Order: sequence, then structure tokens, then C-alpha cells
Amino acid sequence: MQLEKHQVQTAANLEHAIEGAQDVVYFTHDYFANTSDKNNFIQATAKLSKKHGVKKLVAVCPLEHELYWSEDKHTPLEVRDNAQMSALQSFSNLTILNSNLVFGRDSYVFHFMTQCAAVGKIPKTLANSKTYQYKPVSIEDLSIAVETAFGQEHNGKRFSVNGSTSITLNELLHLIEKQVGRDSGSTKTRGSLFGLSDVIEEFFTGITHDKNMGRFAEFMEQHTPSIEAGSPDLFKTVGLKEKRSLADYFSQQKVKEEDLVFPIFTNYKMVSLD
Repeated sequence: MQLEKHQVQTAANLEHAIEGAQDVVYFTHDYFANTSDKNNFIQATAKLSKKHGVKKLVAVCPLEHELYWSEDKHTPLEVRDNAQMSALQSFSNLTILNSNLVFGRDSYVFHFMTQCAAVGKIPKTLANSKTYQYKPVSIEDLSIAVETAFGQEHNGKRFSVNGSTSITLNELLHLIEKQVGRDSGSTKTRGSLFGLSDVIEEFFTGITHDKNMGRFAEFMEQHTPSIEAGSPDLFKTVGLKEKRSLADYFSQQKVKEEDLVFPIFTNYKMVSLD
């Protein structure tokens, strides 16, 4: 199989990437660095896939990459769901995978929390998230989910991709602290910049990674949405077994200094809200 990777930021880039392809895997990466509105992009991808005769489109939409800091901050998942349903209506050979937190290579929230634990400070909304239960899935199992989703019997459907272990972000932080050689609970928390209001802070720093992650944790903690609502668990649906558990990851994975070199810039401004 020949694989081509495209970083897409504009409609022209998107059409160029899709033109001539038979099978397309669409990943929404971190909102800030790659696209200004991924809810529009997934709909455009579906329409262009139909236009160019793509045989199969699989869209992977990580829960942690939604925009929780916006004019839609009270309904981010509802906005996402509406966009995804529109995309499914536009292209019948689309399968959507909404993944839970992802751990392993190329993780996002996990990687950020590991960096925070290593330096000893973390946004308080992440550290104080003690109620909502996530089900982190390994990058290996997410890859299996993508491969499975290419089956034609899954066309026109949405699934969630989850691990088997339930855990809060607070509990996760304690595991990460031990992983980086710190005492459990030793990471200090920090709040808003100088205690400023959201509007003033946005003026000075823009929409940042850590701010969006903080809003993500707040939203999940306050609203406790069901990840599987409208998106049944793929592994349960097709009878797949988890390849790598969270316990395996923390018992086998040793954090090395070079693992933390690639930063998630907390002051990296988002391109646009809409």
C-alpha cells in the first residue's frame, strides 16, 4: 500500500490531497496548528471525496482535539455531531471514528500532561478533574480501529473508540508523576494568567493549547457526556480485543528526556475561530 501524507490548511490543499485517491484517512489533529475550523473541513472532505470518486473515507476525530474554547463552548460536542451527520449525508462511503483520549506515540493530552509533570506544574482544571471517567485507547488499538473501519459494512456509520480502563485526569496525573520520577501529587497547579478574565487573557495570549485543554476538562467534568451516545464502541460492536491496555503502558513505558523534546506550545495562537 502506498501512503501519502498531506497537511491541509486550505480548501485548495484539501482538494489536491484527495484528487486521484481511492482510499482516504482523515485525521483531525490539534486544532490550533493545522486548521481554523475542522467542523467545516470534515464536511468539505466528504463532499470532495464524492466529487473525486473516492472509494472509502475514514475520518478519525479525537475527543481531545475538539474546540472547547469558542462561542460554542457550551455545546462543542453538539456542534461536532451536527457537522459529522452532515458529512455522512454528503458521502455514503464515510465511516467516522470518535476516539477517546489516546496514549502512546503521537498522543496529545497525555503528552502535555507528561511535560507538565516533568516540570512540576499543570493547569488546575486538568489536575482537579476528579469526576469524569475517560477510557483512554492506545495508538496501536486506534490503528486497528482505522483498519477495521475500511470494511464496507461500516459505511455511513459513526463509532467511538475506547480503551477498557476508566480513569479520571487526576488519577492519570498521579500515574504520570510516578512515570517521570516524581511523587504522586507533587505537581503544582496554576490558574488563569495573573487571574485575568478570559477576554483580557485572550487579548494578551490568544487561544492556546493549555487553555483549550483546560476548557475540555471543565466541559467533560460539568456535563459528563456519554462518549458512546450516537457512536457505539467499535471494539464491542465487531468483537475486537484490546491490544494494549493502560496498565501495560504504564508498566512498560519509560519516559526518556528525548520523549519530551517536542513541545506543545502553550502560547501557540489558534489561526481563527471560524
